[in-house]
Amino acid sequence: MTEFVTLVALGVVVVGVGVLVAAYLLTAVVWLVARGVRRRGQVGPSPRDHERPPRGEGSHATRFDGVGGAGSRPDS
Repeated sequence: MTEFVTLVALGVVVVGVGVLVAAYLLTAVVWLVARGVRRRGQVGPSPRDHERPPRGEGSHATRFDGVGGAGSRPDS
């Protein structure tokens, strides 16, 4: 019975270490791919580019929503 428990415990440890190694490798691969994409830049327009409003027209940064605070327009 002791041998069985030892084998099960060893199996759990091996599987746990394998999961950790796989997660580490997957994280490294995703990081490298994301870094490569960022360095290379976008090759062409994304499929959703046509859905975005032009800069300065209707964007959150330029829209006045009537709420006071820094950058809000004074009342006339």
